[in-house]
Amino acid sequence: MQRLVRGGTVRLVSSRPAVPTAVAGARPQAGARLPAWLAALIALAGGLALAAAFPPAGLWPLAAVGPAMLAIALWGQRGRVAVAVALAFGLAFFLPLLSWLVNLAWYAWIALAVAESVIFAVLAIGQWLLLRLPAWPVAVGGWWVAAESVRDRWPWGGFPWGRLVMSQATAPTVRWTAIGGPPFLTFLIALSGGCLAWVVIGTGASRRQGQSWARARPAWRSRSAVRSCPLTRPPQAGRLRSWPPSRATSRTPGTCRTSGGPPL
Repeated sequence: MQRLVRGGTVRLVSSRPAVPTAVAGARPQAGARLPAWLAALIALAGGLALAAAFPPAGLWPLAAVGPAMLAIALWGQRGRVAVAVALAFGLAFFLPLLSWLVNLAWYAWIALAVAESVIFAVLAIGQWLLLRLPAWPVAVGGWWVAAESVRDRWPWGGFPWGRLVMSQATAPTVRWTAIGGPPFLTFLIALSGGCLAWVVIGTGASRRQGQSWARARPAWRSRSAVRSCPLTRPPQAGRLRSWPPSRATSRTPGTCRTSGGPPL
């Protein structure tokens, strides 16, 4: 609907609700989060994948897949769900990793794996917050280095098991330790996982944008959509006796006609 106001300015008014734009930011949004149960499953799979990167399986490329799946599971979640997701990841990782403690005592294995998982879940709150940054894959790499440093020193002198660099003992990537030491290789592995998660999340966001444009397209084709109108230009001599005109008499979409004059 078009309405002419004083001063020669055209105000375009639509009777329909505004069409949502398909612009999605890089930060987590409420509609972009995974369901809690699916995020927990992804976290469990990520923990198992990371455990498989260590001996005896020794599938060292999976060392980057684990951090990637954790970032995907944490993306856009609420605080409580994020802690639960990180706890699921920690249990799936530390229970297989520390299974050798069964030879000592089964309760020692369970107690230590649960303790490490709880500490990991608490530290994962930091990664959950860092996912809101623009360059969050780099922040994820730094978080893994910081989290491993904390677990190496606390509690009771620290438990260094499960560092990402330990999974690369027989991998060609171990040569990177000659440049920056074990923390540098841990950062590179976690950075690779963060970039992988960024690609997966970006692909999902692109699909949602395409669906939004598909739903919005019929509304843009409707008669209430905004169309160009040249009424804002000054009148030409001999066409209108007075400006602004008294009222607008035409509501035909795409045509701007004033009383007593031809279409502009």
